[in-house]
Amino acid sequence: MTQSQNEKDREFLDERLDDFEHQDNIHVRDQRTMFDIANRILKEREKAEEVYKLFDKQRLETHYYKNISFLYSDRYKQEKGVWIPVEEA
Repeated sequence: MTQSQNEKDREFLDERLDDFEHQDNIHVRDQRTMFDIANRILKEREKAEEVYKLFDKQRLETHYYKNISFLYSDRYKQEKGVWIPVEEA
């Protein structure tokens, strides 16, 4: 089975984090902070959803959709992107 880049990154990060947690040296705190940041970024990327930005040239409006079902025409400009949900504090 082929792993996605997220799955490969998650596996690598989890293995390295486990390695660092079992070390006893002065740099562990800094390494832990680095891995906390990397873990947070990876979690955000794992939750990201593919979206489409659709600009209606006639109405001069922009809308975002998870699934695009519009026909390709000169009326619309489409762009593919990623939506990352923001957690509420």
